[in-house]
Amino acid sequence: MAKVAKRLISAFRGHMPDIGIEAVLAGAGIDWRSAAGGKMFRYVTLLAKWNSRVNLVSSTRPAILTPLIQEALWAAERYPSDSRAHLDIGSGAGFPAIPLAIIRSEVEITMVESRERKAAFLQTVVCDLELGNVQVENQRLDNFLRRSPATGPWDCVSWKAIKLSARDFSRLLAATAEHVRFWMFHGADLPAEDASLIDESLQLNRRDACPFHAGWFLSEFRRKTVSRETG
Repeated sequence: MAKVAKRLISAFRGHMPDIGIEAVLAGAGIDWRSAAGGKMFRYVTLLAKWNSRVNLVSSTRPAILTPLIQEALWAAERYPSDSRAHLDIGSGAGFPAIPLAIIRSEVEITMVESRERKAAFLQTVVCDLELGNVQVENQRLDNFLRRSPATGPWDCVSWKAIKLSARDFSRLLAATAEHVRFWMFHGADLPAEDASLIDESLQLNRRDACPFHAGWFLSEFRRKTVSRETG
């Protein structure tokens, strides 16, 4: 396995940005010679190749790309152990959903991406890495939710670097079960066009500052419990 991994990584070197991926993986406790390590190499390589044609990330320079990878691996370490179905909204370049799918292969992940070229990239990654636990939906969130079952099967829902509209947020609440965790990657402001909707309907379960992205947080919310007074 180690010899195969070395040959594979050597072949990738001409296409990969020099981000010290072995050290990044080691920092997350992942052996670069493992199956997960090899898939992370392939993912970063595809990202670098596609980024010249599709604006997936602002740059593949180490200063930009390395923290994105570190953040996704850091988040995967904090992922709920009992979650088995995940919905990622506005998946873009695949952070954090692709690293999560690689590390937590038992979790069924649905990525919703409305932009056709970015969805094509995600589908290419899924096929190339043979991620049988991932499904890519190239459609707007409201269309996706409208065509889904009345209550989706997800245990966790995430989104990053986008602000959900009031309509999308309301539809998301209506389409998810009571036990769902909402994972939000955000800066100083909550990731919704009307942040008061989050305050009104959800309660903060935990919030962690991202050690690789100054001023950014991973917040986990759950629905507010309704107290019932007995007369």
